[in-house]
Amino acid sequence: MTEPGAYTAALNWYRAAPWSGRVGTVAVPALTIWSEGDRYIHRNAVRRSERYVAHDFRFEALPGSHWIPDEQPEATARLLVDWFGKWA
Repeated sequence: MTEPGAYTAALNWYRAAPWSGRVGTVAVPALTIWSEGDRYIHRNAVRRSERYVAHDFRFEALPGSHWIPDEQPEATARLLVDWFGKWA
């Protein structure tokens, strides 16, 4: 985030996200890894995202903050390997 343009690029990802009224469903398996201490994304919002997945949906909650891959790298990796292994 210290590189020139990195902060703007990160914010642009959120600006382009479908929260701007473009809502539809995805037809692929979806894994959501959420953190119990996330101050920016509420648990109910994550749980409601399941209704937009027309395939298998898995929700996992880990202890930590918004930066769960940095705080729980081993647990995050285990969940991802398990999930990808199921669909590979």
